[in-house]
Amino acid sequence: MNSNELKEWANNNDIKKQVVDCFWKCLENYMNEDPSEFEEYFKEYNSELIELVYYKLSMSIRNWDTFETDYNENCEFIEVIIKIQYNNKYIGYYKLLYNFGGEIFDDYLVWE
Repeated sequence: MNSNELKEWANNNDIKKQVVDCFWKCLENYMNEDPSEFEEYFKEYNSELIELVYYKLSMSIRNWDTFETDYNENCEFIEVIIKIQYNNKYIGYYKLLYNFGGEIFDDYLVWE
């Protein structure tokens, strides 16, 4: 897959919308599961102060050194990252990992 094919894949699968939708769902789960930690990052929370910035769309191969012997479908994946700003300050990022079939197999919400 070259960069043009990757862009086409992202457009055909509406990845920009999907990563934003998944972020909001993940943030809501985080807010409900760990409200005290949530409050540390989002004092006086206001969702309108969150800005999401599309940062990275890339194809990766994990475990390259053992790829031939330890291959599974999630060794090759597409990574999508959006940066998270709150009240005009960068606070972290959200990452989705897709297999080549377009299915999400992992996500990460990281505070920095």
